[in-house]
Amino acid sequence: MAAALMVSAALTLGGCTSMGKEAAGNLPEKRNPAMNDALYSAVAALAAIDLDQLDALQAQLGTTLQAQESGQGWQLRKATAGQLGPVALAEVELRSPPAGQAGSPVLLLRLAQPQPMQPLQWPDAVPSAPRPDAPDAPAWWELRLSSSRVLLGLDHSGAQIVSISVRQQR
Repeated sequence: MAAALMVSAALTLGGCTSMGKEAAGNLPEKRNPAMNDALYSAVAALAAIDLDQLDALQAQLGTTLQAQESGQGWQLRKATAGQLGPVALAEVELRSPPAGQAGSPVLLLRLAQPQPMQPLQWPDAVPSAPRPDAPDAPAWWELRLSSSRVLLGLDHSGAQIVSISVRQQR
């Protein structure tokens, strides 16, 4: 009886109050819920926003984007801080094509603190190697969420996410 109580207490303290699928012989789920699901959820919500809806975008990122001169005809808006779910942003930049011209808006986010790249957290993401013609270019992971293409920019070690870009496909 004492041994059963010790095993039960150990399982409870370890976060395992019941037998999981692995114990039953099934394969583990593709996503590990112990990982940072809040960042994935925030990126998925951001990818679903129409980047032309400035008010919704600013509310999602907790910032105000200020118009800037781009010098190339594109509309450029920037902010020096923001928040994406649990992650602080150092810089936010929205590039939109000139009115009446074809093109997709692009949102660029630079994270204030790098976040660990945990591939299981990003289902369906595909890694891309650095470009061979740009020796200092880092690798990235790409995934599709809603109608957007999302790139997770990595540091040079490939172990941490340092930037996120969202391009809507139209």
